[in-house]
Amino acid sequence: MVEETARKVRNIITELYQKKHIDEMKLNWLSHTPNPPRIPVFYTLTKTHKVSLSSRPIISGCDSPTERISAFVDSLLQPIMKEQQSYIKDTTQFINFIEGTRVPQNAVLVSMDVTSLYTNIPQEEGITTICHAYDTFYTTTPPILDFHMTIPTHYLREMLRLILQENSFQFNGKDFLQTHGTAMGTKTAVSFANIFMAKIETAIIDQQSTKPLVWKRYIDDVFSLWDTNREEINNFIEHANNYHPTIKFTADISDKEIIFLDTCIYKGARFEKESILDTRTYFKPTETFQYTHFKSCHPPGVKKGFVKGEGLRLS
Repeated sequence: MVEETARKVRNIITELYQKKHIDEMKLNWLSHTPNPPRIPVFYTLTKTHKVSLSSRPIISGCDSPTERISAFVDSLLQPIMKEQQSYIKDTTQFINFIEGTRVPQNAVLVSMDVTSLYTNIPQEEGITTICHAYDTFYTTTPPILDFHMTIPTHYLREMLRLILQENSFQFNGKDFLQTHGTAMGTKTAVSFANIFMAKIETAIIDQQSTKPLVWKRYIDDVFSLWDTNREEINNFIEHANNYHPTIKFTADISDKEIIFLDTCIYKGARFEKESILDTRTYFKPTETFQYTHFKSCHPPGVKKGFVKGEGLRLS
């Protein structure tokens, strides 16, 4: 199947070039795929911090037929993703947001998590949502990308269908085809899921009379602040879980502190004086503070991401 997918990808790339939607440099980059292409491989990452045994499914798509077009689609969707009102880039941006936010004394802190977001996004619904957002963004906002970086929407739809619906892979010597959800491992998965969730959360919030004071999201993790009672918050969460057949939420509610990403947000001494929440680093119970030695056999690219510090010389 990968050979047939590769043929379809080549046809789209060629047509984009012939109709002058991409230049020669982009054509060469998109065409740089092994022949025959590599068959993606499925593996899992164990979630050691979970109480019950569970794992995160990953499909390694390096040198696969759709690797390059997935990166290309991601470059088109990134600007749209970053314009979402709830968008949080990383912990640093979140902390800066908290530092600039005044919070009522009666505020309730709520964190929510979407259960298995990637694998629970219906493919056709997700594609339709993304194409609509793409149309809206590039026709109603001033262009922030070079004109040649945008393409007609029907090509975007075709490429998304190839990335999602022809996501074949191997596991334990057998061939499989993913028929539901977004592959975790393909380049555009994050922007695709982010834009889809922006539509879902907007609809959920708009339908409720009681709304959060603050609603920020990092992919599938939500941080919100409320100035209402727990009953109304629980009603909101119940409504959120009834809105979509496959998108479901878990939630933690607290009057004092909550976990979001790798931070603990809490009402400290500063909150009493300035109405600003405090943050501290959150460590999962499985954290052992053991770090890989730089002289290990890891590739140089991995070592660049290591935590660096002064070593202690023992006498």
